[in-house]
Amino acid sequence: MKFRCSLMVLALFALAPIASAGADNLSKAATALPPVPIHPESWLTAKDYPPDAIRQRQQGKVRVEIDVDTAGNVYRCTVLRTSGARSLDDAACRGFLERARFVAARDQQGLAIPSGYVVNFTWELPADARAGPLSSTAPVDAIFEVVELPSGLKWPKVTIWEIQGADGVIESCGIVTSSGSAGLDAAACKAAQSAAFEPLKDQKDSLVRALRMQTIGFVIPNSGPSSN
Repeated sequence: MKFRCSLMVLALFALAPIASAGADNLSKAATALPPVPIHPESWLTAKDYPPDAIRQRQQGKVRVEIDVDTAGNVYRCTVLRTSGARSLDDAACRGFLERARFVAARDQQGLAIPSGYVVNFTWELPADARAGPLSSTAPVDAIFEVVELPSGLKWPKVTIWEIQGADGVIESCGIVTSSGSAGLDAAACKAAQSAAFEPLKDQKDSLVRALRMQTIGFVIPNSGPSSN
């Protein structure tokens, strides 16, 4: 059985031309550490493909958020976008809840902190059981449109971490993987810090301070990869 994991486009934003002023401050600030997956290849296997979905030739892409506690254990799985088949959605969450483990996220002081981790998982039947291949998607959570891109960068993307307060407000932001442009990195964090997000809850449904990650792509309008 064959599976693919990929990140899907979540939102579209428009930005003015990027300036690099203040970008150097990102590298000088104390950094937080996102949760680190432990053996993610073992979280879902061919044995997890629901028999009813195989019989009905169901396949699709499910987007979930799994909540990770300070010990690195997953305690909640929420479907953000269905695959179109309930059994596939349920099987994904069941596998993540049973097997997903992490090195817990840490804040700038090095203290373990709850975190949310988004997974986009593609359930794909073997070639002899499906009509055609599933289309791939750009590995980003959001796309920012820009007037121009730095020279040499065609479809740059940056992965950022964000410390989110219990009120949903982003307290701080840093770079996990750079886009290759300090200006684009700074713009991504600036946009993230001006946004509001749904607060994360712990096992008792109490609002908690937590860490989240986003991967943001940059394109010139009508020139980037399709979000379909």
